[in-house]
Amino acid sequence: MSMTETASLNTKLPAEEKELFAETAEALGMTPSAAIRIFVRKFNEFQGFPFMVARGFPMSDAERRDIAMLDEAIDGGTAKTYSNFSELLEEIDEEIASEGKVINA
Repeated sequence: MSMTETASLNTKLPAEEKELFAETAEALGMTPSAAIRIFVRKFNEFQGFPFMVARGFPMSDAERRDIAMLDEAIDGGTAKTYSNFSELLEEIDEEIASEGKVINA
């Protein structure tokens, strides 16, 4: 059996990220080092990231606050729900009509 030459790879990241990474790797039944080796192997195989890498959709502070409020409503059970998609579309049509906007379908 031949010995494969190895080299170390070191990186810095926030402690919280490292902790979550270790927990996730362990939940998958592997060590963090094994997860990194898998990533490197796939990165090399794909000649780049083995998944899509894109910038997130930029949101304003107001949009982030609105989403946080919606998340709270969902978590608290106070979010409005619809029995079907048609019901949602009807409400949207009513809102548009009340704003005096016209949609060409």
